[in-house]
Amino acid sequence: MFDTKFGLTVCENKGEFGGILYVVTNNGIKLAGFGSYVFVFEYNDKVYGITTLNHLLSYSCSLHEIRKSGDNFENITLFDSDDLNFAGYYAEDNYLYFYSVSAYNGLYRFDLDTNHL
Repeated sequence: MFDTKFGLTVCENKGEFGGILYVVTNNGIKLAGFGSYVFVFEYNDKVYGITTLNHLLSYSCSLHEIRKSGDNFENITLFDSDDLNFAGYYAEDNYLYFYSVSAYNGLYRFDLDTNHL
């Protein structure tokens, strides 16, 4: 659970079976995305969510911007990879830093201003 400008954001991660991202608002519980969400953070007045999956030697991860559209939420994918995972992650200033334990082990930096890895 993460407190955001939209309200309490809840990640329901079911691993290989997916999951759901919810936002608890004054008008009830709203769907904000599907996937194995593990982290939600804010930067520059935007809300981001990350998904990651490591299952049977397959790896995937993605970064999403969560936007409010009327009473509902939009989920825009900014970054998606079938070769990396978010084994560890940290958001600071305009960067999302993450470590991947996949075929491409290493430390990565994603620029939230330019959407470049």
